[in-house]
Amino acid sequence: MANGVLPQLNIADFEPQIFWLLIIFFVFYLIVKVKIVPYFNLETENRDKKISNNFQDAKKLRYKADRLAHDYNEKIQAVHLRANDLIAEAKLKVNHRLEEEKKRLNSDLSEQLNIQYNALQEEYKQIDATLINSMDALKDKAQSKVFLDNSNLNLENLRGRL
Repeated sequence: MANGVLPQLNIADFEPQIFWLLIIFFVFYLIVKVKIVPYFNLETENRDKKISNNFQDAKKLRYKADRLAHDYNEKIQAVHLRANDLIAEAKLKVNHRLEEEKKRLNSDLSEQLNIQYNALQEEYKQIDATLINSMDALKDKAQSKVFLDNSNLNLENLRGRL
């Protein structure tokens, strides 16, 4: 700084600085071209291959998943059909049992009604016989009273005529 110029701006020092700049630039360029660019290219290719493989695997897995979903849906439909068949079969069995129970209950009820009807018939016959006996007794009483009254009347008529 004696002559008032900054050392990096000293024109006499430009040549060695440019020389070393070019040497460092070419060394850096060679390192980048030989080591770094091929490494990045290799990594890019590996990444692309991995992505492609993953994409193919994803397609295969998607196909398998679609096939499994299709098989699952078919099995679910088959199970639904089987369940509907079982339900229909169970309904038929229950209806059959209900009809048998209904017939049994109807026959039991009919039997009980016949027993009650016969009992009422017997009771009716007894009441009828009792009424007939009572009416016969009343008739006999009425006839005897009428006969006595008639005989009394006849006696009084005879006495009145006499």
